[in-house]
Amino acid sequence: MLRFLGKGSYGQVVLGKCRHTGYKVAIKLVGSYSSSEYATVKLVREIQIMRGLKDMAEEDQRGHLFTPELHELIKAEDTAGKPVIFMVMEHVESDLISLIKLGSKSGFNE
Repeated sequence: MLRFLGKGSYGQVVLGKCRHTGYKVAIKLVGSYSSSEYATVKLVREIQIMRGLKDMAEEDQRGHLFTPELHELIKAEDTAGKPVIFMVMEHVESDLISLIKLGSKSGFNE
């Protein structure tokens, strides 16, 4: 782990680095997905959307669509024995909210 990047409603995100390649990744720790069926469904939906967006980005000939690639899902247990998921993703320097704000200020409508 290199540094803490942020926290969302279902997890924390840290910046990591592969020991073998030096490639930087974002690692999202999702710890509350097993607390309810709704939380589990949301996690599965997020994973499906990320995979679907990657497929769409590969098909987009204009190169406008971009989503961080989901490299790996790791199921583990926390120190209390509760299930957690680590989502290892491509690291990008910005987040979606920042890009939307930047686009609205620049007149980008696409």
